Formats: sequence, structure tokens, C-alpha cells
Amino acid sequence: RETKEHIIKEVEDLYYGSNKPRELAEYLVEKRTEARDFDGVWEIVEVMDREHLAEIIQKENAILSNIREKEKLSPRDRMHFYMTGLCYEPLDTKKSMEIFMELLQKAPEEEDTIYNEIERINRNLFGDPYIMITLGRLLIRRGNLERGIEQFKKATERSPQITPYAIEVLEEFSEKVPETLDLLSDLYIKTGDKEKALQVLNKFRGKAAIKKYEELVRTNPDSVEALQKLAYAYLDEKRYEDTLKTLKRILELNIDVLNVQEIVEIVERVTDNPDALFIACDILMKLEKPKLAVDTLKKTFAISPSSVDDILGSLKDVLSEYPDLVEAVVFKGELLAFKKEFDEAIETIETVLDYPEGIELAKEVLLKIYKNNPENSKSAILVNIINLKTDPERSIENLNRILSEEPGAIPYLMKQLDTWIRIKPDYIPYVLKAYASFPPDAFPPFVLPFAIAEAYALNGDFENARQFYIKAVKQDPNRAGFIIKAIRNHPESQENFLLLIELLILFRMFKKAEEVIQTSIKKFPDITRELVTVLLTSVERVGKSPGIYSILLNLLNEHGYYEEVIKYGERAEDILPRGKRGDLYFNLANAYGKTGREQEFVKYLALAVAEDRNLVRKAIDLIESFMKEQEVSSETYLLLHSLYRDEREISKAANALYMAYEKNPGIGDAIIEDFKKLIDIAPIEASLYHRLGQIMLSRGDGSGLELLQKAVRFDPTLREAVMESLKSAEGTPLESNAILLRIDLLKQEGKLNEVMNALIQVYEGFPEMRQKVVTEIMGLLQKIEVTPENYRDILKIILEERRNRVIVEFVEKLVKNYPGVAKDIITLLDEYFGEEYPIPLRLLKAKLLKIYGKKDEVVRELREIYGKAPDSAGTILELLDVDSPESARLYIDCNIQIGNYDEAFKGLSLLGHDDRVAYLQELIRYSDRVEYRKELIKIYAVMGHWDRVLEIGESIVEQDERDRALLYLAGKDIHVDYNVLQEVKEEILRERIKDAESLEEKYKYALKLGDEELISEVLKELPEEKRVREAARFEIKNGRYLVALKLLNGLEKDADVLKMMEVCASRLGMKRLLREIRTSLTQSGEVAFKEDRYKGGWKMIQPLPGR
Repeated sequence: RETKEHIIKEVEDLYYGSNKPRELAEYLVEKRTEARDFDGVWEIVEVMDREHLAEIIQKENAILSNIREKEKLSPRDRMHFYMTGLCYEPLDTKKSMEIFMELLQKAPEEEDTIYNEIERINRNLFGDPYIMITLGRLLIRRGNLERGIEQFKKATERSPQITPYAIEVLEEFSEKVPETLDLLSDLYIKTGDKEKALQVLNKFRGKAAIKKYEELVRTNPDSVEALQKLAYAYLDEKRYEDTLKTLKRILELNIDVLNVQEIVEIVERVTDNPDALFIACDILMKLEKPKLAVDTLKKTFAISPSSVDDILGSLKDVLSEYPDLVEAVVFKGELLAFKKEFDEAIETIETVLDYPEGIELAKEVLLKIYKNNPENSKSAILVNIINLKTDPERSIENLNRILSEEPGAIPYLMKQLDTWIRIKPDYIPYVLKAYASFPPDAFPPFVLPFAIAEAYALNGDFENARQFYIKAVKQDPNRAGFIIKAIRNHPESQENFLLLIELLILFRMFKKAEEVIQTSIKKFPDITRELVTVLLTSVERVGKSPGIYSILLNLLNEHGYYEEVIKYGERAEDILPRGKRGDLYFNLANAYGKTGREQEFVKYLALAVAEDRNLVRKAIDLIESFMKEQEVSSETYLLLHSLYRDEREISKAANALYMAYEKNPGIGDAIIEDFKKLIDIAPIEASLYHRLGQIMLSRGDGSGLELLQKAVRFDPTLREAVMESLKSAEGTPLESNAILLRIDLLKQEGKLNEVMNALIQVYEGFPEMRQKVVTEIMGLLQKIEVTPENYRDILKIILEERRNRVIVEFVEKLVKNYPGVAKDIITLLDEYFGEEYPIPLRLLKAKLLKIYGKKDEVVRELREIYGKAPDSAGTILELLDVDSPESARLYIDCNIQIGNYDEAFKGLSLLGHDDRVAYLQELIRYSDRVEYRKELIKIYAVMGHWDRVLEIGESIVEQDERDRALLYLAGKDIHVDYNVLQEVKEEILRERIKDAESLEEKYKYALKLGDEELISEVLKELPEEKRVREAARFEIKNGRYLVALKLLNGLEKDADVLKMMEVCASRLGMKRLLREIRTSLTQSGEVAFKEDRYKGGWKMIQPLPGR
């Protein structure tokens, strides 16, 4: 050790005496760190070149990365941590502190040393925030809370940017060291971390909590959550006004957050702070709880009556939003009474007497006013009215006393009594009793009987009401209109309407009576019977009044009392003067019409129009409605025609004339004359020519067609109607001309399909006109849309005309859009042509068969066409689908016919070997292409005709390896490529498998080929016993003896099976089984295997002769 210290001393001397070389500095830093001489290390690193210092740190970091994973650090390991932290001190204090804290975490026993070093470096680098925070951390850890927390405060004050880091460190102590929460919450607030601040502040209570939340709200003025916390903190300290102010601020931010019940509970706690209650009132109003707001103001008044003016101000705000809030109005009256403003208080309370719930509330206030001011008659009147039900005798006595003492109070008294019975109907009997006690001479005329009548009417006693209304009018005849208006304001009922109508008639206010009658019927349809009774009674009372008769007849007429209309209408004819009977005649006409008396209906309707031309339109409407209910005669139509003519509705007049003709053709000449008169009035009115043309056509007059043509010329929209009219010519000599006209009209409409149908109709029905229409039919074919619904008739005509080209074009276009009709067309073609099809139509039939999906019939049909017309080969090829040997033969024949030999060659693949040989020989005659010869020798090879392979193959000049392989197989001694030879052999075998006629033959070739997948497929097709036997043989060939033996065990043990079992047993070394099998074979005279002494195994020999 002394030597070591001596060496270090020598190095230090060299270091300080040689201008501090880098090499010695690094050595000294390490040795002083080992000796825990951190002051000495600082002396060196403080002045060391920064680049050199960074290199040392890099080396140390590399070492630390290797030792960090250790569970326990050695002294040497700790030295590296210290050295790294010390070297970081001049460069990066944050990193330095992190290294020291990492060491502390891994080696807690180093705490004192680390603490001392942090204290030391804090003195050397005073004010560094990272050092101060780390020192604070250690101080808190060591229990020196006050100084530790102070270090955090100073660090964040001097360097605000360090605050997030300080928070991160302090959060380590938030659970275990509550003393840190004060600073931590301040830092959260300072950094604007509202959520974490709230979490921490939840742990504060009392004034401390208020202070913290106020600071948080100052920095987060719109935070609802922070405001809520502050409000609860105020509430805990019973600072209710501050609580409610804060809640009001919350309300401004988010109205959905506040709970009404919480506000109510706070209000209950307040005992001596009216300002707090005013704030609560504002909050409750914004929460739309006006009743609670009023209750709050009542409490305010209870604890502070001197605040009455302020309370009235707040109450005014409530009433401005809720003017009908009874509690608020009554409370306002109470406050006004408190201020001795009695008249204003009573006026205010009067406004709530319309509401049933306001009466009891008002009564209490009125009693207070009455007690405090007995001279106030208004309050006395209201109190006695309220008490009428509970103490009627005394109340009536008091009211009479007031009347006698204060006659000027009559208007107020009568107004309040009237108001009272309307809002409290159960008071009506008591009010009537009061009215009866009042001296009539104390009242102005009309007032008392009218008030009594109103009370009876509201009580449903309409008989007494009627008597007192009449009495009131007798006292003041000029007030009749006033009574009517009052009755109209009553609740709607049948009785009220009947009373009103009776009085209106009585007062000779007939127009208003009629209006009320109409209204009553709409409101109460069942009122009719009572109305009729009232009116009939009134008729007898007022005599021969035209107005009453008009009302009565209208009512009877509108509501179905038609016999009564006739009865009273005939009586009214003498009452009404001439020139005023239009409505009367009209009502009579309607009544006669409704009772089915058409002659009188027409008579009186004509009289009504003659009396009053203004009734023409109503008369038309009446006839039209009459016609909907029953059949009418020609007379009604003639009248309707004249009315339409007078209204210049010429088209409708024409229709009416036509209907008159339909009802009575016998008056046709007169109707024709009327039509001519209408034409003179409206010479270009198309409907006139249309209807007259119909009539002329129905009479067999050809001029009708000209008239119909003219109708369409004047109004093209009549085409459809005119075409419908032309149907009336069916079965008459004019029919063909009518159809031709209809065709012209259809052309104008562009309805070509219907034109075609009409032409077909002419073609079929009028043979003499066929030649004329056929040309048009053919011209239309390219313009119309032929569908499955209309093609048959068209096709039959084309077939009938034997126009082959048109037939082909028509059918091809049709089946392109509607393939489903192909079968039906074939049937039609067969019916027309039988076996005598022209070639174009036979090709068409083949095309249809193809669409219909009859492939075989297509090929047969095309073969017949080819036989009769070989020059059709090209067209046949377009229709032919090559998917069978027969179609392939036709395909080849057609291609040979047109000289397309390569295409013919492509069609060979679907044919058998014999057919292919024949066609190839034919192709070779037509063309010298070497491919044909190569294909031919390949087929001969498959067929086993090796002599032909040799003969034709040698004639090929340019032989490739495959040709040479075939020649080799045919016996020619030439050198060939082995791989090509194997490929050719495989191809031949596959072709033979494809053409094999039996499963055994196919299996034989498959075995030779060695294709296990193919063999497996063939085996599946063999019978069960044969399949298992051959499968076993295949397994033996492939050396799977155990599999073969299992298969053979299930078969009958004939010689073949025993021989195969012998091979399996031999190969598997089953000596006992081998002996048994050989014994069985020897007994049957069969020896299948013998020992090969040279190869140490067995080999198969041929069976014995004859076996």
C-alpha cells in the first residue's frame, strides 16, 4: 500500500510539474476516485481539456453498460460509477446527478458518500438547479424535510425551466412524505397541470385548501372542476356568499353541472346573510326554478325585512320571465302591503284570482291588509267574496253594507263577482244568492239582470239565463249586441249555441244568426234537431220573415230534411217577392233531386237560374253532384249543356250534348243542330268535332271520320280519345277506314308498336288490303321493339310472305334480346317449312338450336347443311362449337373445304386414332407440312404400327430428337438422347392409357408408366378383389412389403396370392410364415421363387409349363 501511495505521489508530482499531461490526468482521476478523494478529482477534471474529459466519459459509459445488469456491484464497479459521475460534473450536471442516483439505487449503502459529494459539488457549483434538486432529494430521503423542500423551491425559482424535472422528482415522495405536497401542488399550478393539481389538492382541507384552490382558479379561471372544488372548500368553512358566487361563475360556464338540491341545501344553511340569498335566487332563476327562487326571496325577507326594496327588485326579475307565477305575484302583493302600498298590493293580488291555486294564497294576504287597513273597501270586498262559500250569510250582509256605504264600489264588486264565478264555478249558487239580496234600484239599468243571466248561463241554467237576458235588453235595448258578444265568450256547448241563436232571431239579427247556426253545426253535428225546433218556433213567433225562412230552408236542405224543404219552400214562394226567389228555387230543386224527382229537379233548377244568373255555377255543381248519385235523363243533360254554354265552357257543353244523345238517340237531329250552333260560337274547339264525329260515326256517316281528323288537328292531345272513339266503327262498313285513321294517329303519337298491331289487324281481317299494309309492316320492323309478347303475329306474316332474308334478320334481332323464345321460333319454322328448309333458314335453325342449348342437334343440322351446301362451310364454322368427336369431324371437313388446313389440324385432338390417321393422310395429300407427318408417326407409334412409323419417319427430311426417338423405337439402329427417348415413351404410354378399351389394359399401361397417382385412380375403378390384388402387386414392386402383406391377408389364398406373400415374407424376414407359404406352394406344384446364391436373395422365375 505504501508503494502504491508512493507511486501515486510520484505521478502527481509529474502531473503538476509537467504542465498536466493528459495521460497522467486520466490515471490520477482513476486513482483518486478509488481513494474517494473527490476534491482531488474535482481539481483535475475542473481544468481538464473538455475533449479529453469526453473521451474518458465515453470509456466509462462503455464499462457501465456492461456492469449495469449485475445484481450486486463490486468496489471496482462502484468506482466506475463514481468516476463517471465526477467526470460529468464540469460538463453536464444533470447527467452527473443521474449517475449518482443510479448508483444509490443499486448500492444504498453508498448514500452517505453520495450525499457528501452532492453537498461538496453544490458548494463548488452553487446555484446549479440539477444539483440543488438532487441535494433536496437526498435531504428529504434522509429526513431533513425543511431544507430538502427549500432546495426544490430555490431551484425552481432560480430556473423556472427546471420545474417539470423538479415535479418528476417530487412525485416520488407524494405518497410517503405529505410535507412535499404543498410545494408539489404549487408547481402543478405553476405549470398549468390542472388535473394533477386537483388530485393533490384533494388532500388539503380548511383555509389551506381555499388558498390553494383560489390560486388554481386564478390560473384556470374557466375550469369548472377547479371552481367546484373551491366552492366546496368555501362551504366547508361556512363562507356561503363566496360559495354561491363561485357556483354562479360555474353556472356561466356550464349550466348542466349544478345540482338544484345542492343550492337548496346551501340556502337552508344561510341564517343571516341576505346577499348570499340574492345570489342563490339568481342561480335558481338561471336553472329555471322560479318557485325555489321565490322561496329564497321569502327567506331573505324573513331574515332581513329591511331589504324589502331589493327583494322587490329581484322579484320583478322573476315576474318578467314568469308573469303567471302565482307564488311570485302573491309575494309581491305581500311586500307592497308591508310597505303600506295597499291599493297597489290589492291590484297585484287580483291578477292571481284567475288561478284556483292563487285564491288561498291571496286570501291570507288580503286578510292581513284588511286587518291593517279596515277602511280599504277593495280588500273587504275580496275577503267577503272568498268567504261566501264558508260563511254566506255574514259575507252577503257585509257586501250589502259596503254597497250601502260606498255606492262607488259597485263596479269593482260586480267585476270581482263576475270574475269569481268564472274561475270558481262552485261559487255560482252563492253569488246568485248574493245577487238576489242586492237592491235592484242600487244598480244602473241592465247591470244586475245581465250579471244574473251570466251566472245562470255559466251554471247551465239556460232557461233562467234567457229570461234575465231578455229582461236586461228590455232595460237597455241598445245593449243587445253586448249580450250576444258575452254569450259568444261562454264555453262552447249545444245549449249555449241554441240560446244564442234564439236571442239573435229574437233580436232580428238574422245574418249573425245564420253564421252562428253554421258554426254550431260544425262544432256539434247532433244539434240539428234542436235547431230545427228553435227555428220553427221562431217562425211562428216572428211571422212571415224572409230571413227566417231562408235560414230554415238552408238548414233543412243542408241536413237532409228534403220533404220539409219542399213543404216550407212552397209556402215561402208566396212570401218572397219575384226576383228574390233564386235561392228558394235552388233549394227546392236540390230537395226534389235528393228525393229522386228528376222532372221537378230540372224545372226548379231552370227557374232558379232564370231568377238569378249568379246561380249558374251553383246549378252546374248541383247537376254534377246529382249525376254522381243517380242516372239522369237526356233532359238533365240538355239543361246542363245550356248552363255550360252560358258559362262558355264549350268542351263540357259538347260532352253534355253527347251524353244526351247517348241517353236518347231519337233526338239526334236536334242534337246535331245544337252542335252546329256551338261550332258557330267556338269554331276551333276540338271537343265539338270529336263528340259530333262520334255521333256521326255511330250513325254510319263517313263524315264522322273527317270530323275526328279535324278534332285531332285542332287539339293533338285528343288523339287517344279519338282512337278510342274509332272502336265504335267495328263491325260496320267504316271499320277498315277507321283502322287506317287509327294507324295514322298512332304514327303521329310515335306509338309504333301499336301501329304494328293495327297493321296486323288489317292484314288478318281484310285480305284485300294485305298488299298495301305488308310494305308498311316490313318498314316498321327496324323501328319497333319486338318482344316475346308481340313477335308471333309479326313472324307469321313474314313467314306467310316467304321473305327469307327478312325472316333471318327479324329472328336474329329478336333472339339477341330474348334468347328464351328460340324454342318457340324453331317450332314455328318447323310448322312452315317441314323438311323443305331453305339453306339460310336451316342455318338460322341451327343458330336457334345453339341458343336453346341443343348441341347434338346443332351438329346434326350443320352436318346436313354441309352435305347439301359445302360452300356454306365458313358460315357453319361460325356456328360450330368443337366439343365432341362429331363436331370435330365437321370442323375438320369445313376447314379442309375452305383450305384452312392448319385449323383442320387443330381439330384432331378430339378424335380417335383411326379418325386422326385418316384425316392426317388427307391433309398430307393437300399439304406437305412436316407437322402433319410428325403427328402421323406419333399416332402410328401409339397404335403400335411400327412399320408405318419407320416408313413415314424416314421420309421426314428435318428430323428432330423426338422423331429419331420414334424411329429408334420402331427398330432403326441410331443413337438417340436418353432423356428424350424416355419422354417419348411416357407420351406413348399416356396416349395408350387414354385410348385403352378396358380397365385391365389401362392398368397395364399405368404400371409400365409408373405413375402412382394414375395407378391409384385406375385401381379405384377396378372390382374390389381385383383392386386389392393389383394394389398389393404395386406395393411389392415399390418395396412396401408390409403394406402389401396386409392387403394380401384379406384375399383368398390362391397360387397368385401365395407367390406374392412368399416374396413379402422373404423380404421381411418372416421365416415361419415363409415356410408355411412354401409348403402350400409345393403341395400345389407351384414354385415361384428360388434362392439367388450369388445375390443373397430371391428372384422370380416363370411358372411351370401348363400352369
